[in-house]
Amino acid sequence: MKRCSNKEYCKQCRYIPSLNVELWNRLNICFERAFESCENSIQLGDINEDQLNPQNHKLNDIMALNNFRNLIACPTRVFNGRSTCIDPIVVSSGIDVVSQGVMDVPNNISVHYSTYAYVKINIHNQSEKTRKVWKYSSADFNTFNVLILNHDWSFLHNGSVDEVVDSFTKTVISLAQQCIPNYIATIRENVKPWYNSEIRKLSRKRDRIKNATKSRSLFDWNKYMLLRNRLSNMKKRAANEIFFNNLEINLHDLNYQNP
Repeated sequence: MKRCSNKEYCKQCRYIPSLNVELWNRLNICFERAFESCENSIQLGDINEDQLNPQNHKLNDIMALNNFRNLIACPTRVFNGRSTCIDPIVVSSGIDVVSQGVMDVPNNISVHYSTYAYVKINIHNQSEKTRKVWKYSSADFNTFNVLILNHDWSFLHNGSVDEVVDSFTKTVISLAQQCIPNYIATIRENVKPWYNSEIRKLSRKRDRIKNATKSRSLFDWNKYMLLRNRLSNMKKRAANEIFFNNLEINLHDLNYQNP
């Protein structure tokens, strides 16, 4: 089972050495369980049933029962002048397939062709959130108090409680924005805990200098190398601090729980 972009994909490989009825019944059960556990299922392997022969229907029956489809409709094995398609790639109906086909393989490796399929998976970028940060240490509270005293608060007597609270909150925030410096900060999820703002700022500076190295200037290159080494050392130190701090906390908790 593999998770990609908040979706789970189940991939299973099969080999059916003969046309035994019991093996096909087991294969049908496997298809059913695979689809029950994951709607995006991919089944592939060597089934030893030629899909180019219209008389062969066992795989088609299983696919029809479980809402699967076969992507490979060309020969996957040519031997003694006979072409067969015995290496299908079977996918559930919900999978968006971009292309599929077969590729030649040297005879000393295999007499089968290599089958492939490109599946479209929407990869979402790392989610980011924003929040407003207030710098209260630089606030002008005297002006803020004056704005509050001079504001017309008569609207507090009109409307429902919810409407009054909402209007009051918006008004106070609007007045605060005029007296308290603020900015919008980006909150990134799944970021390494030691990747702080100082490291992020230096990383951007390193990237800008790296672009300058395209001029092949020895000065720019040396400057980039020094900054890159400095950034690498900062990352190592920050990671070690996080690790040892967490280790110390865990040991303290362990000693506290087990005196």
